[in-house]
Amino acid sequence: MKKANKNKSFKGSLGDFQKFSGYFIGQFMGEKGFPILETDEVEIAYKKLPEKFSEEKPHYHKKGIEVNIVIKGKYRAQVNGEIVEISSNEFLVIYPQATLRNISAQKGTELIVVKAPSVPDDKFQ
Repeated sequence: MKKANKNKSFKGSLGDFQKFSGYFIGQFMGEKGFPILETDEVEIAYKKLPEKFSEEKPHYHKKGIEVNIVIKGKYRAQVNGEIVEISSNEFLVIYPQATLRNISAQKGTELIVVKAPSVPDDKFQ
């Protein structure tokens, strides 16, 4: 946590952060103009998923654990080559070094992504 944020709070709207791929807290938020939301402890995003993803290559994190929580709908991904489908009220935990490739989502699917810690440049293909 940044010392400047100790003993503070922030109330926001998820819709205001869609321009940052839905991320509203993490080590990069200071450079986005929100120093009060800058922390190296965690990254969190709220996403409305597309039905098809344009990313073709899997990615992985060397240090961060990623948790994808489906709030509404269904989401298909490939983890270490295995197809996984998660639905409303289910979550997927992806540990460091495991590869993740987003495949598709049911129309209207909403997802919360949590990654900890928030490490700069911790996404690899």
